[in-house]
Amino acid sequence: MRWMWIDQITEHIPLKSLTAIKVVSLSEDYIHNEFNNNSNDIFPHVMPAPLMIEGCAQAGGLLVGSVNNFTENVLLAKVRKAVFLKDVYAGETIRYNAKVETLHDEGAAIKALIDKRSPSLNHWSEVGEASIVFSYANKETVKDLPSS
Repeated sequence: MRWMWIDQITEHIPLKSLTAIKVVSLSEDYIHNEFNNNSNDIFPHVMPAPLMIEGCAQAGGLLVGSVNNFTENVLLAKVRKAVFLKDVYAGETIRYNAKVETLHDEGAAIKALIDKRSPSLNHWSEVGEASIVFSYANKETVKDLPSS
């Protein structure tokens, strides 16, 4: 099963940045998990931070993959840092702004800023940030890995 944590790419500047958005919907499976249901008054329909990290990684992975026209397999190697200042609730829109920090033959590092916008507000507010490292794995290397 594949999960996409971005809905739309809104801007792409090759070798520099990629901006993507995700609308957090009440129809998302994770919104109705046991954690949220048992503590509905405390955590009403919150998008978990690890899923926002994955959204950053997907936006950053697309940015890094586009550098070589998607001829390399891009692997998430490390999450250096992830900081969240606010929760994101169902009905809000998340914006991931991924920017290339370093780019090498072996991979790349990005920094992603995370913002949100509520339906009742007409401005974006800061949610957090993540610094992520990616490595390239050529197709022959991935093909030769033992299966588990």
